[in-house]
Amino acid sequence: MSFVQSAAALRRLFQNKTTPKTMLAGASPSTDPLIAGKAGYTLFVQRIEVSITTDAAQTLTFQDSADTPVVLAAIAASPGLGRKLLLENDEGVPCTEGKDLDLVASAAGLAGQVLVEAYLKPTATLEPSGV
Repeated sequence: MSFVQSAAALRRLFQNKTTPKTMLAGASPSTDPLIAGKAGYTLFVQRIEVSITTDAAQTLTFQDSADTPVVLAAIAASPGLGRKLLLENDEGVPCTEGKDLDLVASAAGLAGQVLVEAYLKPTATLEPSGV
């Protein structure tokens, strides 16, 4: 018999990194991370939901900040108004260890809300400090 953790239980057990974000139509594409990574930890993304309130011919890509990024989800240009569920996975899809989750827009134009449910889990061999 296997024990399956619920999505919410995993976020309680590890470091919850659930993040809401507002996208403004006039905002330039940003290089700031949507969720910051942490050395020795892996970010597991469980859900990505986007609600578009202003449509435009730009794309959005959710990817980690590795040199060869892991792409978790993407929205095509001119996605239309409304709610889009881009990713849903109870265990979470892992980013590269120690890397951030970035939201990369092809250009300014889209506006709406983004909700990312995620958690940070220690994945490296960690030693206590002072040893």
